[in-house]
Amino acid sequence: FALYTVAQPRRYGNSTKFIPGNDQKQRFSKVLQRVLSCMDGGDSKDFGAQSFRKGSVAHLLSIPGGPSEPSVLIRGSWKVGNSRDGYITEAGSNDQYCGRILAGNDVMSDSFDNLPPHFSEKGLEKVRGVGLHKFVHGYESFPDSFKRCVPVFLANIVYHIDTLQEWFGTDHILWGAPMFGLQGTRTMEYLRSLRAEIVAGSMRCEDCGMKSTGIPPYYHVLAENRRFRKEIVEVQNQLHYALNQLPDKILDQVAEKIKGRANEHLPLDDLESLKADVRESIKIAMRGHDTCDSNSNRRVEDNIASTVGDPGGHDSQSSMQGDVFVWDDGQVHMVPQDYKFAQKVDCKNVWQRWHVGEHLVENGVRKSIGPLKQLKPSDLGNRNMRKNVSKARKVMEKLEKMAREGGELEEGQEVTIDNYQSCFDVAYKKIVEDIYGPDAWEESRCKKKYQD
Repeated sequence: FALYTVAQPRRYGNSTKFIPGNDQKQRFSKVLQRVLSCMDGGDSKDFGAQSFRKGSVAHLLSIPGGPSEPSVLIRGSWKVGNSRDGYITEAGSNDQYCGRILAGNDVMSDSFDNLPPHFSEKGLEKVRGVGLHKFVHGYESFPDSFKRCVPVFLANIVYHIDTLQEWFGTDHILWGAPMFGLQGTRTMEYLRSLRAEIVAGSMRCEDCGMKSTGIPPYYHVLAENRRFRKEIVEVQNQLHYALNQLPDKILDQVAEKIKGRANEHLPLDDLESLKADVRESIKIAMRGHDTCDSNSNRRVEDNIASTVGDPGGHDSQSSMQGDVFVWDDGQVHMVPQDYKFAQKVDCKNVWQRWHVGEHLVENGVRKSIGPLKQLKPSDLGNRNMRKNVSKARKVMEKLEKMAREGGELEEGQEVTIDNYQSCFDVAYKKIVEDIYGPDAWEESRCKKKYQD
């Protein structure tokens, strides 16, 4: 749902539907059957949107000691019984318990109480300082209640950004979302710097006070056991570190005490003093282990911050510079030798790549490509690719012209990271009005025809 929120362009007009269309259930069923038809086992026609409801209730009621039957029925909006329907109107924490299980959490795991990844208070200030509307297209049109969900959506995406790059290729619609063009070729670097401000704990967040809901009472015992095991591991690490340091510390202390007194008997007071010094050395060694860990974490955070700079701002020139790629002939180009221009993406996606650039993973290394409007014929490996880029260039130039006619760009002003979203919105609206008339967005028939 988070991915859909950031990747789906918002339409103009007075429609309040978050998911466009007149029969989303039927469309979802068809997509589900199409996906299942590519998998082995069973007939895909046996499954539909209702299968999730059937499977969910069967799963919940099959868990020993799981949610009660009334709470499961209320969760699915089924009738409990004439009398009970009048008295049992909500399941409260039991409903949250059902939701936590159906979200994929293992009820027998000690991570069942995990909180979703979310920004710390400091991280939330950074994101709001940039402007949530720059992360999600159409953010201003969302209801206030839904706007409160957007920071959590963004935190989840940023937290799993490496996994998303493994799952989705460079031509996927997701990478055309505004949040992936915030700082041009430095966008991924910036988003990874935000991960230092994401909290992913359990039970209760000490920073913002978020609590895990739907947690059964017995689970607190498991949580206490988990905390106890963690403390044991920490003590073991401290002891291991101190014991490794102990021989050298003892030798140093003994050598210090007998220095120049090899033929003398050591007084009892000196031996007591030696014992105290050794004990203090062990304490210092154990404290040094903790300090070493904290300093290491601090250095990692400082390195991220110094590399990216101020997350709220960016240098337009450096944000337009991508990596360089050396081809087999030894020549340097702005794209890899096997680069393929994205074709199965929408116009807005191409517009963002054209003026901001795109990101890819090459041999396990993350690379950035500068704005595609800087492509030269020599950067494209074959004739078909050059034709496709030439066609895209004409469309992009037309959109830029529309943005100028719409007053979004002044004479001599270029499309940049700061204005590319607003330029496309103005151009997109104008081109539809030119085709279907000035009232195109107010007439449902015209809107439906355009969407089809």
